[in-house]
Amino acid sequence: LYVCLNTYLGGAGDEFGRSLDVDTSGNIYVTGLTRSTEFPITLGAYDITLNSANGTYDIFVTKFNRSASSIIYSTLIGGSSVDESTGIKVSQDGTAIVCGATSSIDFPRVNNSQIKKNGLDGIVFGLDPTGSSLKFSTFLGGDFDDKIEDIILDNKDTIYLVGSTNSNNFPISLNVLQSTYMGGEDGFITKLNPNGNSISSSTFLGGNSNDKAISICFALNGDVCVAGKTESSNFPTKNGYRLTPIAGEDCYLVRLNRQLNVVNYGTYFGGANQEEPSSICADSLNNIFISGWTNSSDFPNLPASGIGNWFLIKFNSLVGIPSLEYSRMVGNINSALTTTMKCNSLGNSFVCGS
Repeated sequence: LYVCLNTYLGGAGDEFGRSLDVDTSGNIYVTGLTRSTEFPITLGAYDITLNSANGTYDIFVTKFNRSASSIIYSTLIGGSSVDESTGIKVSQDGTAIVCGATSSIDFPRVNNSQIKKNGLDGIVFGLDPTGSSLKFSTFLGGDFDDKIEDIILDNKDTIYLVGSTNSNNFPISLNVLQSTYMGGEDGFITKLNPNGNSISSSTFLGGNSNDKAISICFALNGDVCVAGKTESSNFPTKNGYRLTPIAGEDCYLVRLNRQLNVVNYGTYFGGANQEEPSSICADSLNNIFISGWTNSSDFPNLPASGIGNWFLIKFNSLVGIPSLEYSRMVGNINSALTTTMKCNSLGNSFVCGS
């Protein structure tokens, strides 16, 4: 193991990196939060002024060259209240598409997109390849709190988003898996067209209690795989490793078709206490990997690998009934938080955290 590159990014205040992506030329895109007035911003950037007040944060988007030795562009974006980015993906034309949440009524909105509702709303915006203008920017939510947790793009740059909502009027499509709000906090999956100005499909994902969709990836055949957590006894399971809940709060894995109207399988997994997934990925061998944290002493641990706070779990089939191939525990009882994960073509998984 060796360090290929590293660099600092920030100012005199606090910064938090939240997500990164790499384009076809190897350029590196990073998004996160800052409240530094002297955060490094490039000439001609979309927004050069820290908009937050009362100690809140603005979102930053920074593009490095492939060696991270120089910044190609760096910009702020936000409004007068709380703004947060949670994910970033780069489209084929170099647009940096960022998701997150905001309570700022004056967060920038472009192209006749959805207007701000109440409380915390999801946000999605696309920065042009120079970082100097917004190609689109939209709110996504209803009358109560909504948050987008993760984003992926398909080979046509269709935007897939997952998150959680407390709004019974969250924008939902016809002919989807769940068109009815189940109460409490529900998960959601939403598809936007590549221009970010139209919803092509959107569904709730949950049961009779609180549910949250946290991370999303594509299966080998293009189906949508989502990891999240649920307190529901009737979460939509099918052909699963475990069809009934284990405890009050469990993790779940669910796979749907791209039209978001059919569950190919859904399963609970977890232990007697609390756990939460943080990231999901699929490899070219039809395996799926999920990382996260747990405080359950009986969380599946196969083969036995000691105790820890974070887990890496592998299901070895994305077609038919998934079986648990292994589950590893790492860390100690006082630390370890996984944040993101990637898989390669050889079936290896790479997890980072703290």
